[in-house]
Amino acid sequence: VFTPEYDGRDLNRFHGYRVINRPRSVVHFLRTPQYQAIKEEYIFIAETDHIILQPIPNHASKGSPMAYVFGYMGPNPAHASFLQRVWPAGGASGYKRVQSIGPSPVLIHKTDLEIIAQPWNDIAVALKTDPQADSVLGWVIEMWGYSVAAASIGLRHQEYRDFQVEPGALSTKSQLEGFPLRYWIFHYTYQFEYMLDGTPCQPWTIGEFSLDKRHFSDVYPPYPLPQPPEGANKAAFYLLNTFNNAMAAIGDKWPRRQPPMGSSDAPMQS
Repeated sequence: VFTPEYDGRDLNRFHGYRVINRPRSVVHFLRTPQYQAIKEEYIFIAETDHIILQPIPNHASKGSPMAYVFGYMGPNPAHASFLQRVWPAGGASGYKRVQSIGPSPVLIHKTDLEIIAQPWNDIAVALKTDPQADSVLGWVIEMWGYSVAAASIGLRHQEYRDFQVEPGALSTKSQLEGFPLRYWIFHYTYQFEYMLDGTPCQPWTIGEFSLDKRHFSDVYPPYPLPQPPEGANKAAFYLLNTFNNAMAAIGDKWPRRQPPMGSSDAPMQS
């Protein structure tokens, strides 16, 4: 189902923040015949950069969805004033009832999704158009819209720290302990940037080996992508091989390939 996006005038109001369309798209989807045709009781909300590592057990129940804990959120007293502006009923201490969760990954009963969708949209818009909230919350402001909306309607989520993993070249040993079976989802949001000797690069540095979804925003990755250097962590190899396996499964229809063997052209990395 394709949902309408905000037009240019609206996006100007949101300072070009296109993610604000996510709650609006859910509100729209809930009104469609396609949603009404869903017979299952539960909805899994995922993103296009999620890889399902193993079957996800449904521990959710009506009134108790499952969610991932985002360590970079953390409601605190510095958020109290603008959270009270967008959720007056929460009072000055309302921030204490806001969980460090977002709308994805979430496993939720349809009734709960139908109840939270409009408040999520309304609060996300209110936060984005509040200068203080916009300055403090930044690019995750739509996620805050969901977590504040959940608190406002009393929808407490079960928190799963291992619901997903968000690895990169700088992942710690503890994060990758038990990978991949420890987690249900691989969220490939961070970069794998390495020097050819396997040394991980510091943030915002492009490595001699670079595996980053942002390279493929407007172009297909070439098949097969070259392997990471020895010394790269196991998440880098997992992601690279998952990409290659998916492209191989499509076969001759995949539109972009490496130069043929014996060609004078260097292999393309991205």
